[in-house]
Amino acid sequence: MNNPPKRPPFLPDYARVVPPSSIVSWTLPLEVVTPLYGGGPRPRDVDRATPVRVSGVRGQLRFWWRALFAGQLRNPRALYQRERELWGGLGANAREVSCSRVSIAVSVTKTTSTESSDVTIGQPDAYALWPARETNEARAAVRFRPGLAFDLEVRVDGASPKDVAEVRGALRAWLLFGGVGGRTRRGCGAVALSTPAGRAEWLPERLDPDSVRGWLSPHPSAGKGFPSLAGAGLYVGATTPGAAPAWHAALTWLRDFRQGTNPRSTDVAAAGAFARLRPSLQPGAAGRPGRSRWPEPDVVRNAFGPRFHDHVPQIKTDDRSWPRAQFGLPIQMQFQRNARPGAQPYPNQPPPRLTVGWRPNGDKDKVSQRLASPLIVKPVQTRTGHFVSAALWLDRTLPASAQAGRVDRERRDEPQLDARTTAPMSRMPAAPLFTPLAGKTSVRDAFCDWLVATHRLNGGTL
Repeated sequence: MNNPPKRPPFLPDYARVVPPSSIVSWTLPLEVVTPLYGGGPRPRDVDRATPVRVSGVRGQLRFWWRALFAGQLRNPRALYQRERELWGGLGANAREVSCSRVSIAVSVTKTTSTESSDVTIGQPDAYALWPARETNEARAAVRFRPGLAFDLEVRVDGASPKDVAEVRGALRAWLLFGGVGGRTRRGCGAVALSTPAGRAEWLPERLDPDSVRGWLSPHPSAGKGFPSLAGAGLYVGATTPGAAPAWHAALTWLRDFRQGTNPRSTDVAAAGAFARLRPSLQPGAAGRPGRSRWPEPDVVRNAFGPRFHDHVPQIKTDDRSWPRAQFGLPIQMQFQRNARPGAQPYPNQPPPRLTVGWRPNGDKDKVSQRLASPLIVKPVQTRTGHFVSAALWLDRTLPASAQAGRVDRERRDEPQLDARTTAPMSRMPAAPLFTPLAGKTSVRDAFCDWLVATHRLNGGTL
């Protein structure tokens, strides 16, 4: 008689039997209400066969679980253990493999067509879809049009009341502030519940900070280095029947704060309220981009001299700062390469595109060119089925030693931050040309205060 081979003792029992009484599941009928971009196995590409990927939804739910509940755990080791216990993971070795208690299934019920048209500066969603534009290296990226519908089934096996409450909380946060695919922090792939019963169960009655805080019950995690909903800033605009107007309004807030140009009626003295000087207020032809009033270009000018510019720096050499890095990375800068009509030629050819990078722990870490944005701008669905424009700035504390600067690629071993441009990540300009930054200790404070002062938005801290 042949005995079956024994299973190696370190392999987990994936076929464990779960009593039906300990299984909790939900099925959510959802619709994608903004273009679905990316999220496939290749960058910039959608998965045409599986547009809503289970792995992507799982990753989003894990993120929002951390944003809600990681603050209740004592240290990173406790967070690691709890996350593996609920969501599964490979662990440090084969003996630590853990299967997830959370099962996810996606069933597409309605498909939409795809488009790959180029993205132009003037279109209302350009600030979100700019990475999808056609470049010298790649064609315009394909994305799904809004309207794709799917059923999302989430099941918790062997569920304790704590497990159920935490997975439910992650789902609620994802429905409000997440999405599917890529660029969800800029509102792509936003989802909406298709039925009144679903909205009543999964959405708060109101979208003001107090109501959302009570609905999600986030745990404070200040100083622990990961994004948190507790302490986040939430600001909402007007209600609209459809998702697109709410999304475009939220994108306009971010675009105008980072790149807004003063109107023709604004005199030079008042132009500091806008991020960019209008071409008509400086020598040159109409239609040429105005000079930026953010400090980063002058950091480069001061470091490298006239071969990098024809403008005289307006910020003194020793006031180095990279405030826009607080919005997240990557950031690439391109100096104007064509001299203004009637002006003297540039002293030397301006540099190629510059990249901003950062080191989390000063000189101890390698240079990274990526940092997820703490700011989410998107349309958020209400219980009535309407949408509001929303800006959510997650609470995130970066290491005090974090530094930002121009990435120096001249070294052959690995990129470095150029010492002539390096500054603390949290430093704000001492005497900013862009007046909304004046007196602020962070870009978050500057942006949120600007939303209230300029757009009269309601909001506050969660």
